[in-house]
Amino acid sequence: MFRDYYSILGINRNSSIEEIRNAYRSLSKKWHPDRNPGKDTSKIMIDINEAYAILKDGPTKASYDAAYDRYTAFQQEQKRRQQVDIYRSHT
Repeated sequence: MFRDYYSILGINRNSSIEEIRNAYRSLSKKWHPDRNPGKDTSKIMIDINEAYAILKDGPTKASYDAAYDRYTAFQQEQKRRQQVDIYRSHT
């Protein structure tokens, strides 16, 4: 399944590197295990770190954005096909 790193960090696709960094730092502070005793925040922290690792690097981000576009186009095509199938089943 495709991971939407932008939604994980709570930013939009046009965010600057500074906005990406700020979102990462904010979420890291919020979900750090030391700030959440008794809660298992390891999965959340792994997601945050993974998203930041991809989006902070220009070439890696560009590659991710291309894959994101292909995935989005695929999802839209799947949705369109489902709508066509529903329409055909009712006629």
